[in-house]
Amino acid sequence: MTLTTAQLSEKLGLSRATISRVLNGGQGVKPATISAVRQEMDRLGYVRPAVRPGRKPKDQRAGPSRHGAIALIVADTSIFFDDPGMANFVHSVQEACSKRGLHLLLERVSDNGPLPATLQRAKVDGALVMMFPGLTPEDDTIRRIAEQFPVVQVLAPGHPLTNVEHVTVNDVSIGTHAHLLFTADSCQSVVVINVWPSFKESLLIRSRACLDRSILAGRSVRVFVQDKNQTALWPAGTAPYQTFQQIIEVLRNLPKPVGVFLPIDARAKEFADALLAAGLGDPSQTRLVIAGVTPRLVDGIHPRPTLIDPNFEAVANSAIDRLLAVGGEATQRPQTVMVQPRVFPA
Repeated sequence: MTLTTAQLSEKLGLSRATISRVLNGGQGVKPATISAVRQEMDRLGYVRPAVRPGRKPKDQRAGPSRHGAIALIVADTSIFFDDPGMANFVHSVQEACSKRGLHLLLERVSDNGPLPATLQRAKVDGALVMMFPGLTPEDDTIRRIAEQFPVVQVLAPGHPLTNVEHVTVNDVSIGTHAHLLFTADSCQSVVVINVWPSFKESLLIRSRACLDRSILAGRSVRVFVQDKNQTALWPAGTAPYQTFQQIIEVLRNLPKPVGVFLPIDARAKEFADALLAAGLGDPSQTRLVIAGVTPRLVDGIHPRPTLIDPNFEAVANSAIDRLLAVGGEATQRPQTVMVQPRVFPA
C-alpha cells in the first residue's frame, strides 16, 4: 500500500506537522504518540519514500552516490575487537566503500533516547545497520533510523524486519557444507564444538544444519559448548566444557573417522594443536572443518583443515549495492538476500 503523509494524517487524526516530525526523528512529540503513530504506520503498510517525488531511475541497479558517504550503525562497537567475523565484515565494508569512492561513518546507536546528533546531521546516502533485532527496543531503533534515510539491515539471521532490505550470510549452507564434507570422507561420528563464550544465533544455525543432517544420516553426534548457560538452547545431550582435553577424551572413544566442525574460527589453532598433541591430528582419524578464514586464527594449522568462508566480502558488496539502489528506487519490495559461502578444501 502506498500512502502519502496527507492520507496518514487523515487516517490517524493527527496534523501533517506531527506526522512529519515523527518521520524525522520525533523531536517535540510525546513518546506515546510516536509509538502509536509508528504502530499504525506498520499496520497500514506505510513505507517512507527514500527520495523526494519526481522522476525515478529507469532501472534498479545501484545508482551513483549523492553524498559520497554511507553509515555503518551498530549497537555495540566492542564486538569489532572480540568477534573475528564482525571484524572481517567491517574490513570488507571499508574495502567496498574505498573501491566505490565512498566515505564510511561508523556510529553506535543505543536502544534508548534520540539518535546521536552526529547521525541526525550526517549527509549520507543511507546506512547499513548491524544490530540484534527481534526485540522491541532494537526493532524500534531500526525503524527510527529507516525514517531518516535508506537502510539495509545486515547479518541478522532469523529476524529481518519485513519492511527493510536485508543481506546476510547463508548460515544453513555453511552447516550443510560441513555435513557434505563429512559424508564425502565417510565419517562415522560428528562432533560440533562452539568455542564462543556467549550466544550467537548464527553459530546455532550453522551447527544445527550440520547436526540435523548428520543425525538423519545415522551418525553418532556430540555437541560441546563453552558456556554452560547455553546448553538449554542447543540439542539434548549438549555438554559444557572447560578445557579442550575434555573433548579430546570423548573423541578418542568415538567411531573413526570423526568429523569435527567449528562453527567459528576463534581458538581454531589452539584446538588443532590439542588434536595433534593427543595423536588425533591425522585426517584419517579426525576431519577438521572450520567456518572462518581469519588469517591469524587459521594460518599455520597442520594438517591443513577445510575452511568454509562465510563470504563477508560478498555480503558487504551486496549490501552497499542494494543500499544505493534503495536510495534511487523507493518502490521496490524489501528483500532478504543470503550470500553463499565458499569452501577452501584441505
